[in-house]
Amino acid sequence: MARKWSNLNLPDVLHLVTGNLLNRQQVFLEDQCCAAFLEVLRSINQTWPSKLVAYVLMPDHFHLICNPRDGRIREFCRDLKSIAAKQIVLVSGLEFPEVSGGHQVWQQSFKAIPLGAGG
Repeated sequence: MARKWSNLNLPDVLHLVTGNLLNRQQVFLEDQCCAAFLEVLRSINQTWPSKLVAYVLMPDHFHLICNPRDGRIREFCRDLKSIAAKQIVLVSGLEFPEVSGGHQVWQQSFKAIPLGAGG
């Protein structure tokens, strides 16, 4: 069986990350949601630290090319999605399902594919 090359914590590797909103809700059509997500991304990128090469916000998902310097892409994405979800709920006024004392904004997982990793 081939080794799964997504969502691996690999130092010194750029990752192409995709995160989808729950039920493909088109949150990023709202300027305040885009601004909230980008502010969280900026903050995490400075405090982690990481190299952010590119990003794009689509109506119902995002893509990043990034490299947390410690290689912990799973934790980087976990924190990004968690903090961004709270901010999106605050600024959007949109309805999200309540779960475990919060709201579920994102699909459960994300996909991080290492760029340049061999197989």
